[in-house]
Amino acid sequence: MKLSNLIMPALASIVLASTALALLPSDASAWKVSAENSVSSLCKDSKAVVEWDFKNTIKTGDPRYALNIVVKDKRTGQTVKRTVKPGQSTSGSFMNSATKINANTVSFDMEWASNGHDAGIRTSEYAATPECKPFIKPTFNTILVCNPVNKKAVFSLRVNQTGGDATLVFNPTNGTKLPNGNPVEVIGTYKDRAGKTQTLKKTTRAVADCTPEVEVPTITANTICTVEGKKAVFTLNAKKTSGEVDVTLSPKNGSILPNGSPVEVTGTYKDNHDKTHRVTATTEATEDCTPPVEAPEIEAYTICEVVDGKAVFTLNTKKVSGDVDVTFSPEDGTVLENGDSVEVTATYKDNHDIEHAIKSNTKVVADCTPEKEIEVCRDGKIISILESEKKDSDTTVCPAEVKAVVTELPNTGVGSVAGLLGATFLGGTGISQLRMRRSARKDS
Repeated sequence: MKLSNLIMPALASIVLASTALALLPSDASAWKVSAENSVSSLCKDSKAVVEWDFKNTIKTGDPRYALNIVVKDKRTGQTVKRTVKPGQSTSGSFMNSATKINANTVSFDMEWASNGHDAGIRTSEYAATPECKPFIKPTFNTILVCNPVNKKAVFSLRVNQTGGDATLVFNPTNGTKLPNGNPVEVIGTYKDRAGKTQTLKKTTRAVADCTPEVEVPTITANTICTVEGKKAVFTLNAKKTSGEVDVTLSPKNGSILPNGSPVEVTGTYKDNHDKTHRVTATTEATEDCTPPVEAPEIEAYTICEVVDGKAVFTLNTKKVSGDVDVTFSPEDGTVLENGDSVEVTATYKDNHDIEHAIKSNTKVVADCTPEKEIEVCRDGKIISILESEKKDSDTTVCPAEVKAVVTELPNTGVGSVAGLLGATFLGGTGISQLRMRRSARKDS
């Protein structure tokens, strides 16, 4: 660091200190006084008063510049002593028993508080006062008024001063529009003889609402039933029949209702106070105008058919008359176990969407299964018949054919005869086969 950077701040401090000392002269009597003073006269509580003010305006915080002052009213000789530091103020007053005083002066004798050296004397004049009479406080009256305007109540404040030596300023002011007739506090402010602001308060009485009443409206309501697409449509017909106010209907006019049962209709309206009121009307029950439907007729029967040699029973159902759709149970075309009678149910809905049912029973149908053919011996001959055609006298073997077969057989031995006899007891089929084989041998 350079030496000059260290020396320069030190030199600056020495110069500033020397300057400050130079501002303080060694002889305090040579110090310059800087002060402000004023005097005024006025009436206060019917007495004449002299008021004074003094300010030490020396701009320094050094206590040696404080001033001792002696304030003296030249008219009465009254004095007051004060010490006033630099930058500070002091004030006071000289009270008198007189109700009126003439013009005169007040002196301010000053000395330095630090050493008692004389600092000079100053004077200020005050004017003569008029005869100081007792101050009469102002008074006022206030009321609320209500006037109907366009079917609404308008509340206004009326306030006026009735006396006093000062003029009142009101809040709220005269003529102020208010939201209602409730009591209102009115404040009046004024200045007294000393110039101080004073306040008076007064509260109005409540005033009745003058809003004109409205005529209560009346409403009527009824339900109308019309047919649309074979369905009944219930429509509300509601309207206001009297009254000047607007009415809002609920349900609204023209509303579609679920049925013809009685319905309460509410009409809401507002009076001149903006309060909501209600009137009601109830519709009478309205007969349902839904057109009736013709009950349908149905037919059901069972058909037996042979499929692959077996009987198949099929349900056949149909609607014979009526405009409505019908649902069958069991369904048309259902395959049944047999030809026994079956109960068939047909369901349908009318124009009210109410479900109805009608029933029908099929007739018993004979089993159409084809019978089995068999061969029997009847009247000494083998014939083919149905099993149901078999008679008790029919046999499976014809004796004449057995005898003829045996006589034509060669001498084949006891075994062959025994086999043939055994075949005879096995039935006609065995004998027939044997005859067919013998016939084949002859042809060969």
